[in-house]
Amino acid sequence: MKSPFPFQSILYATAILVVVLPVRAGVDFGRDVLPILSARCASCHGGVKKTSGFTFTNSKTLFAPAKSGAIPIVPGKPENSEVIARIGHTDPDERMPPEGDALEPEEIETLKEWIASGAEWQEHWAFAPRNPGIVPLTKNSIWPANGIDHYVLAGLEAAGIEPSPEADRYTLIRRVALDLTGLPPDIAEVDTFVADKSPNAYEKVVDHYLGSPHFGERWARHWLDQARYADSDGYEKDNARGDAWVWRQWVIDSLNRDQPFDQFTIEQIAGDLIPEATPEQRLATAFHRQTLFNREGGVDPEEDRTKRVIDRATTTATTWLGLTMQCAQCHDHPYDPITQKEFYQFYSFFNNADESAVGVPKFRTSDLAAKEAALEKAKGVARAEAEAWVKKTSADLAYNATHPSKTEVLEVLKAESTSGAKLELQKDGSFLVTGVVPDKDVYTLRLRMSQADVSAIKLEVLPDKGLPKNGPGRAKNGNFVLEQILIEGHRLISATTDYHQQEFDPGGTLKDAEKTGWAISPEMGKTHQATFELENPITKAGEITVRLIQNYGGNHVIGRFRLSSISGAQRPVPNQVHKLKPDQIDELERHYFAQINPTTAALAKELAEAKKRNRVDARVIQQRSTNLRPTYIFHRGDFLQPQKDLGAVQSNPPALAHRFEIKNANRLDLAKWIVAEENPLTARVVSNVIWAHLFGEGLVPTPDDFGTRAPSPGHRRLLDWLANEFIRLGWSRKQLIKTIVMSRSYRQSSGHRPELTYLDSYNYLLHRQNRPRVEAEIVRDLHLSVSGLLSKKIGGESVFPPISADVAAISFASSFKWKTSSGDERYRRGMYTFFKRTAPDPNLITFDCPDSNLTATSRSSSNTPLMALATLQNEVFHEAAQTFTKNLLENPALQTDMQRLTQGFRACLARFPEEAELVTLAGLLKDNREYYQDDKESALKLAPSKYPDPVEAAAWVATIRIITNLDEFIVRN
Repeated sequence: MKSPFPFQSILYATAILVVVLPVRAGVDFGRDVLPILSARCASCHGGVKKTSGFTFTNSKTLFAPAKSGAIPIVPGKPENSEVIARIGHTDPDERMPPEGDALEPEEIETLKEWIASGAEWQEHWAFAPRNPGIVPLTKNSIWPANGIDHYVLAGLEAAGIEPSPEADRYTLIRRVALDLTGLPPDIAEVDTFVADKSPNAYEKVVDHYLGSPHFGERWARHWLDQARYADSDGYEKDNARGDAWVWRQWVIDSLNRDQPFDQFTIEQIAGDLIPEATPEQRLATAFHRQTLFNREGGVDPEEDRTKRVIDRATTTATTWLGLTMQCAQCHDHPYDPITQKEFYQFYSFFNNADESAVGVPKFRTSDLAAKEAALEKAKGVARAEAEAWVKKTSADLAYNATHPSKTEVLEVLKAESTSGAKLELQKDGSFLVTGVVPDKDVYTLRLRMSQADVSAIKLEVLPDKGLPKNGPGRAKNGNFVLEQILIEGHRLISATTDYHQQEFDPGGTLKDAEKTGWAISPEMGKTHQATFELENPITKAGEITVRLIQNYGGNHVIGRFRLSSISGAQRPVPNQVHKLKPDQIDELERHYFAQINPTTAALAKELAEAKKRNRVDARVIQQRSTNLRPTYIFHRGDFLQPQKDLGAVQSNPPALAHRFEIKNANRLDLAKWIVAEENPLTARVVSNVIWAHLFGEGLVPTPDDFGTRAPSPGHRRLLDWLANEFIRLGWSRKQLIKTIVMSRSYRQSSGHRPELTYLDSYNYLLHRQNRPRVEAEIVRDLHLSVSGLLSKKIGGESVFPPISADVAAISFASSFKWKTSSGDERYRRGMYTFFKRTAPDPNLITFDCPDSNLTATSRSSSNTPLMALATLQNEVFHEAAQTFTKNLLENPALQTDMQRLTQGFRACLARFPEEAELVTLAGLLKDNREYYQDDKESALKLAPSKYPDPVEAAAWVATIRIITNLDEFIVRN
C-alpha cells in the first residue's frame, strides 16, 4: 500500500559565517575597541564589579590612578598603560583577564593602536546625535530609487558586488502582501499587477495594501509582541482578562489611521495625563496593563505591584529606547553607563500609576453608524431653528448677566384641590399631592410675597419616589399636562421652560383652550421648570392667588411642585444653560439639539443608549493625585530594603540620552522626552524594528539592546537616514514603510548567489532580499485564506480555535474553560486567538510565538520537523484543505486536473507552477486516488463531510495538504 503523503527530499544548506569586508582605515573606537572592552574586560571592570577602582563604563576612572597607583590607560603611551601591561603579561597570576583565554594578539594590537593614537573615548554610536544624513554618491547612478539604495549600493560597490536583480512580479506582490497585511494576494490581484505596464504599477500595489484594513492587524501583531499582550494574568491562577482585546482593537485602529508614532507613544505612556483626555486616550495606557498579575493566595500585594512597576519601566526602556535597564535594578549596569540610581529615577515615573478602568466603545457597528447619520440629518433640517434659538438664548444670557435677579420660594397661606386631593407642604416649600388621583383637577393656592418688583412666577415640577415612574406627574407614565395658569388680578404674557413635549408648548398655558398646555414626555423622572412673565411687575410685597388648571384628563395632573417669585427683569432661560456665557455658542447649540428640539432630542437619546449598550469597561492605568508614593533605591533590588537614608529619588530618564531638565516630572513629560527630535535613540530603535519586519533582520541585529554591547551596524548611516526620514515624515509609520518597500534594495530577488557564499554569506551588505518564515499567526492565516475559510472581520473579542483537549483543560482549579468557537469565529485570524499564558495554543508555540511574559522586539525563527507535523495534523488546517478541495472541484471554470492543480498552486504561491512541479503534483494526485480507492474508510475520514465522491475528494485533500506544506508557502520570498 502506498503512503497517502509521499514526500520528496528537501535539502537545506547551512551558510558559513564568513564575511569579507573592505579593509578598515585606522582603529574606530565604537567598531573595534569598545566590543573588546565590553566582552573581555567589563565582567571585572564594569557596573557590577569595579575591581581596582576603575570601570570601563566610566571613562574618567580609566585615565586616573587605580587603587594600585598605576594608571590603566595613558593616552599616547601604550607602554606606560597598565591595561596593556596586564593583558600581555606572561605570568598567569598577573595576566588579565584572570579567567578564560587570553586576548588574541590582534585584539591586543587594536588596543595598543587605539592608545597610541590618543585613546579618544568616543560616545557610543547609539547615544550620539544622529548623522545629518547626506546620501553617498555611487558609481551606478541609475539603480538607486531613494536614499536607502544610495547607502546600500555604496557598500556593495566598495566590496565589488553588484546588487541582485529585481524579483519577478509574482514574488513582489506576494512579498508586499505578506509584509503589509499578512495575507496572500488573490489570483485576480496578481494577474492585474502582472499585466499592468504603467510606470507606477508597483506603487499602486503598495498603496493598496497600505490602505487595507488588514494592515492594522498585521502591524498591530508586531506591536503586541513588544507590549507582551495576553488574554490572561499569568502565574498559577492565570485568570482570564475579558477586556484585554479592547486595547488590541485600539492598536489596530491607530495603525490603520496612521496615527503619528509620537502621538501613539504619548498616549500609551501617559494618555491619562493628557489634559482633558478622551476615553480612547486613557484606553491607550492599557499598554502598561499587559503586565503579569499574581492573584495567588498569600502573595504580598506590594511585592507584586513593585514587580509590575519594574516591568512597566523596563518594557518602556526596551521598546522605545533599546536599553536593557533591568540590568541596573540591583546594581549599576554591567556594560552601559546607567547607574542603579538612574534605574529608580526611571522607575519613579511609573510608581504612582495605579490600575483603573475606563468605559470605551466595543466597536463601531452599522447600527450606530445609522443612528449617527439619522441624527446628523435631523440636525440639518433643524439648523435654521437652532440658530434662531441660540441667537435669542445668547441675547437673554447677555441681558441677565447685566440685570441680576432674585428668586424666592413663596410662603403658603392656603392650598386646596377641587378633586379633594391633599396638597401636603414639604420642608423645601414644595407640595406633594396625595390621596385621590382624579381624572382632572385645579389647584388653588393663596401665597404671600415678601419681595417687591416681582416680574415673573416660576413653577418647578419635581420628581418623587412616591409618584408613578418618579413623576413629577400622577399619570401612570409620570407625565402631566398643565393646561392653564392664572394669577388673580394679573396678566401673564410669556411662558418659557427648560423642556417641553412636542406639541405641548408652554405658551398654551396662557390661553383658555382645551387639550393644550405644558407637558414633558419623555423626560419624566426629572426636575423641570416653567417661568411665566407678568405683563406688569408687582411693585409691592403682599398676597397673590395662583390657579393651576389641569383639565386634560387621563390623570395628567401634577404630583409635586413648588412656586417662587422672581424679582428684577431677568429673562427666562433653560436651567441647564443659565450658567453658560453668551459666547458659548457651541454649548448652546448642543443643548438645543439634545434637549429643546424634540426630534433631535429623541434621536440623541436613542444614540446615547445604543452607545451605552456598546460600551465596555477596560482596565487602564491612572496617575494617583493624592498620597503619592516616594521612590527609594532598593538595596540589591529588594523591595523590602528601600534605602531611605539616601532620600527619595526624583523622576528622571537616564543621562546617556539628551538632556532632561524638568522638576517634578511625570509620565507625560517622559513621553514627550522620548519622542523629542533630539533624542538619539527612539527614532533609531523604531526604524530598526520596522526595517527588521521588512527584511527579516534589523540593521542592528539586537533590536532590544542598543547599549555598548550592541555591534556597530555596518549600515549605521543608513539607520540614521531612516530615523531622520521617519521624523521628517511626521512620524508616519505608513510613509516610512512605503519608503522602504519602494526601494530597489527591498525589491531585490532573494535568490541565493553561490559566488557570494564566502564574501557576504549572511547578507550583511544587503546584496539580496532575505527569506524569513512567516510568524505563527500568519501560518494559520495563510491556510484559512487560500481555502476561502478565513473570516476577514476586523477586531473584536478573542476567539477559541480547536486545540488539544489536554491543553484546553489546563487551568487553576478548573476555573477556566476553553469553549471552542463556532461559525465564522472559528476561522478568525491568528492574532485573535485567546492567548492564555500558562496554556497557549500549541500551534502558536510550535512556530516560535513568544510567551508574552516579557517584551519581544523580535521573534526567533526555528525550523523543526514538529512544524511540518503541526501543519499536516492541525484540525483547522485540515478543515481548510477540505474547503479548498470543494472550491476547486465545484468551480465550473476548472474542468481538468491540470487546471485545478494550477489554480490551487497559484492560490498558495501566486506564481504559475513549473512544468516539472505540475507533473510531480499530477503524479501525487494519481497515487492518492489509487491509495484511497483501496482504502475507502480512510477516504471517508479525510474527505469533506457527506461529499458525493469521497475517494476523489480525499485524493485532492491529500494533494492540497502537500502544497500547503511546502517551505515556499510559509516563507516570504
